[in-house]
Amino acid sequence: MFVRKYLLRASLPLAALLLSACVNPYRAPAPVSSVPPPSNGPDRSAPGYPQPQSQPQTQPDYEEPQVAPPAVVIAPGERRDSSASSAVDNLLDEGWHLYGQQRYDASISVAERGLRIDRHRAELYQLLSRNYLATLQLQQAEQLARQGLSIPSASGAQRAALEDLLREIEAIK
Repeated sequence: MFVRKYLLRASLPLAALLLSACVNPYRAPAPVSSVPPPSNGPDRSAPGYPQPQSQPQTQPDYEEPQVAPPAVVIAPGERRDSSASSAVDNLLDEGWHLYGQQRYDASISVAERGLRIDRHRAELYQLLSRNYLATLQLQQAEQLARQGLSIPSASGAQRAALEDLLREIEAIK
């Protein structure tokens, strides 16, 4: 009787240990049904269901004056292919666009942001100088055009554009 009681006591924890080893603690996910859940509305992709009509685009009744930026030829390989260079290129595009809309203060702000990124881009000085010339701030326009000319990496076309700008400023003075 003692042996029987001892075996019974010893076998219960052993049986529990063996059974717990057989149980997988990581349960498999519940099976996913391949039937889609019911929708709350009609099937809009069904044939015969009216499709939304695209709205015709209307042209504005006015045309904004378009002033193209001065043509400056960029030699291949002259622009650096870095993210800072592309950021400055985007700012230049935006600045010339604002200049064409005669939003000179906004264009000046954009060009100054470009200068904070790259102070060695003659195009930025040209854009700033053009804006200051348009607002008749001739001294500032002349100073910026001269700063653009002092940049050693400025291309011949950029130098010619800045020199033309200086001549325009001198003619107004």
